[in-house]
Amino acid sequence: MERARLLVFDLDGTLLDTGHRLPASIRDSLLLLRDTGIEITLATGRTFVAASPFIRELNLQVPAILYNGALISSPTGKIICEERLDRNAARAALVLARSFPVYPQLYLDPDDGFFYANKVTPEIEAFIAKDGIPAREVGDLADYLDGVHKDPMKLLIIGEREVLISFRASYQQEHPHPECVLSERNFLEILAPSVSKGHALLKLSEILAVPLDEMVAFGDNLNDLEMIQEAGMGVAMAGSPEELQRQADLVVDDLAQFLAQFTARIQRREVVS
Repeated sequence: MERARLLVFDLDGTLLDTGHRLPASIRDSLLLLRDTGIEITLATGRTFVAASPFIRELNLQVPAILYNGALISSPTGKIICEERLDRNAARAALVLARSFPVYPQLYLDPDDGFFYANKVTPEIEAFIAKDGIPAREVGDLADYLDGVHKDPMKLLIIGEREVLISFRASYQQEHPHPECVLSERNFLEILAPSVSKGHALLKLSEILAVPLDEMVAFGDNLNDLEMIQEAGMGVAMAGSPEELQRQADLVVDDLAQFLAQFTARIQRREVVS
């Protein structure tokens, strides 16, 4: 941790509080760390529009990982690299979703300020309240995708955990290559093959010329697993899945306190040197 040049944070469940806000104590610690020369960035499943309030609040100076690794974007929204999900694989998932009690979302373009849904249900409304971006109702999503002729960025499927696990098993019997990751207890995300936050972290290392062993990654769910594994130091939040905690170098109960203590150590080191 003392050799860190870049701290990479998941948003929901890690950097944000239960109201999906950035606590002032965490923000202040991160801004102080940036003053010492340690850069900060985000690695989130959110779109650029949904992540942009926090990009601005933290005054990020380096690219962010979005869409769970399918997109790396500059702080101003310029696309640096992207990996799209094959539209036929996406359509197959949307057709299968008709047979499950789930609520799919379709994401087409990185600069969209919305996502596509069959219709706005209470489950979709709860997601809108969390991410702060609206839904565009288009009826059946599989039929809608037929008329688009474009590879999407990702699909997000909302449902009960057991239903999502069953859906994923059924889908992967015929389509084993797309990445299917549980990003929250009731979210399943379908991405292009090999897309993950960890894979994007490797690309970010090349873009910034910052070695992985000088990066620290913070996360709270299974979509953070590869990132935790790739970074020089992986930090899991207490209460995160056991698999994530086993792979992490450190488990943190109070992120605000941890960052405040780390910031104080760095500042003391700066004064001494």
